This record gives sequence, C-alpha cells and structure tokens, in this order.
Amino acid sequence: MTPAPPKPTPTPPVARDSFRFDLLNRATAPGIARAVVTDLMTLTGNTELVDDMRVLVSELVTNVHLHTDTAVVRLD
Repeated sequence: MTPAPPKPTPTPPVARDSFRFDLLNRATAPGIARAVVTDLMTLTGNTELVDDMRVLVSELVTNVHLHTDTAVVRLD
C-alpha cells in the first residue's frame, strides 16, 4: 500500500492594501469623501459596494462635521 501524498499547506491570505485620506472638517467634506470612496471602490474592483459605501461614508463624515470640533476628518 502506497501512503497518500501530504496535503499542500494552505496559502495564507494576502494582506490587502489599506487606504487613508484626510479631509478638512468643512461642509464640503462629505461630498469629497463620497467621491474618493466611489473612485477607490471602482479602482479596486468593488463596484458592487459603491452605493453602500457612499451612504456610510457620507453619514460618518457628516456626523463628524456636525458634532465635533476636530479640524481634520481621517478615513482609514
């Protein structure tokens, strides 16, 4: 009887790129954030996430603008 060959070791997941951008905390920040996220999702092949991500980033950046006194909004 011949022993079975060893199973290959699974390849660990590849680390994904991370992205960061800073915006001045102004009334224009949510619109700029939506545009950046739209481009980022499109460039990374995640077009199915564009609509959801636009809503999320818009809400988050708007809340930061309305309810904080920070000068910069950072998105990671």
